[in-house]
Amino acid sequence: MNLGDLTLKAFTLSEIFSGTNPESFNGWFVKEFKRGEKISEMQNGIDCVGVILKGSATVGSAQGKNVSVARPGSEFGICNIFVAEKMPTTLTARVASTVWFLPKDEFARALVRDSSLLYRYIRVCNEKMVYLASQLALVSVPTCKGRLAMWLSNNSEDGTVSKKISKDELARQLGISRASLFRTISELQDDKIIIQNKKGRYTYTYDEVEDLNFVRPDETLQIDVITFKIKQTSYAVSMIGKREFAEEFFHYIEKRSMDQSM
Repeated sequence: MNLGDLTLKAFTLSEIFSGTNPESFNGWFVKEFKRGEKISEMQNGIDCVGVILKGSATVGSAQGKNVSVARPGSEFGICNIFVAEKMPTTLTARVASTVWFLPKDEFARALVRDSSLLYRYIRVCNEKMVYLASQLALVSVPTCKGRLAMWLSNNSEDGTVSKKISKDELARQLGISRASLFRTISELQDDKIIIQNKKGRYTYTYDEVEDLNFVRPDETLQIDVITFKIKQTSYAVSMIGKREFAEEFFHYIEKRSMDQSM
């Protein structure tokens, strides 16, 4: 695919540039990045808006945590068009990537010329403002259970949450640890333990857990195994590099099982 087709395809995926002809902008240029290279808004001393054309980049926070992944069509450098403030995020190429750049001064002039582009830009900025407001409301809730309940309420429709999200990402959005998230989910599941494997998804009560054991094969290796049995079926949960979480997981199941058997 040539550069022109690559740019048009990325623009089609973009929330801001969709429906816009790349040739209508002045001063744009394209740059290649190797895997692991930083992708900056500042290019050749010029502050720019960027669009990923090919490849992908990790979006990191000021604290060094991965926040999201920018893929073809993703824009960056758009929230500080009219303020001389650097964004507290960094982009790092995950693979060899191609990026389209446009000087921010030219982008600002294009907003004056093109009302459709201006509308899309304002809409995206408003969506970001609403998201940040919801995140502020979320982290202001003092308890883990309250934060998770609010998130579920905000992302449910007719009592069902269909949004796909990893536990790591959900924990990050809630501002809690993965271990705290696990405990909170368990509490909200009305004292039930859910096991999901290749055969399907099964729900049991904690008092059905038998022969619970914690195995640490070697202290020098960060490997822990939790074994237990439910209805004559044996399970083994292996955790590598998550020693603290493994211990909390084991003690949580042990406590819940004992509480329900009393």
